[in-house]
Amino acid sequence: SSLNPPRLAPSHMATTQLARSFALVLGLALLRSAVGWFFHTPLTVPQGHLRPRRLGVMALRVAAPSAADIAGLVDEGVAVAGEEERAVTARRLEAEAAAVPEVAASLVRELESMDLDHDKVDLLVDRLERAYTPIHTIGFLNLGVAGEWDFRYTTSNLPGHDPRKLRLRSVAQRVAPGEEKVQAGKLTNTIAWELVEEGASGTMEIKCDYMVTPKGDLHLDLTEHVLTPVNGSPADPMQLCGMLQRAVPPEVFMPEELDVHITYMDADIRVVECTSRKYGTSKNIYSRKV
Repeated sequence: SSLNPPRLAPSHMATTQLARSFALVLGLALLRSAVGWFFHTPLTVPQGHLRPRRLGVMALRVAAPSAADIAGLVDEGVAVAGEEERAVTARRLEAEAAAVPEVAASLVRELESMDLDHDKVDLLVDRLERAYTPIHTIGFLNLGVAGEWDFRYTTSNLPGHDPRKLRLRSVAQRVAPGEEKVQAGKLTNTIAWELVEEGASGTMEIKCDYMVTPKGDLHLDLTEHVLTPVNGSPADPMQLCGMLQRAVPPEVFMPEELDVHITYMDADIRVVECTSRKYGTSKNIYSRKV
């Protein structure tokens, strides 16, 4: 027969049940203490194990523009300023072009005045030159310069002459473009003179050949002087030539190796700038002969 487990006495059962109850109470107390310690005790971390995170520069401030961005803004600003400047210049040129007829008429009146104001002439010429558009085709250039012109004004310093001995009736210029070779032509300055004491009169012609340069200027080469008495004859032709040379600008009497640049021209007025290595630069004004 098998053996059954021993049966405890009642005293021993009470003791065991009391021990178990005590162990349960002690376990619950220890568990409650551990949980309170976990939730109420601050968390401490050894120095160096946890470091604050640094935010990137982009999170704290706006990024600086790049050199390409700055260059683009500068180019845009320059373009806008350039457009405004061109618009202002265009309006100014339109106003100056509209005023050209009145300015040219004022210049003619001033040249015909007995009390010539050189400063006013210079001012009017400057206004005309600013509004002038140069001619770039030889055909139109020849059409504009061809014909007879009266010499009206010069910036050259003239030695002068004695009007009691020599009187200038007129100083004129004739331009004749070539028919076969349009880049070439003939230019003649004509001085109508009178010797007061001798009662003789006549003309002096200064004849030149010219070529149109790539810039549209006239390059003159002197060919000859022709003295033609009309009434009587001068007692001393060489003395007369010297008197005439001192009475007119050097580019009129001796246009050797002379470049003539047109700074303004219309149907009635022509302003030219004459340059030579010998005489320097001067400005002359011609009006078309009526």
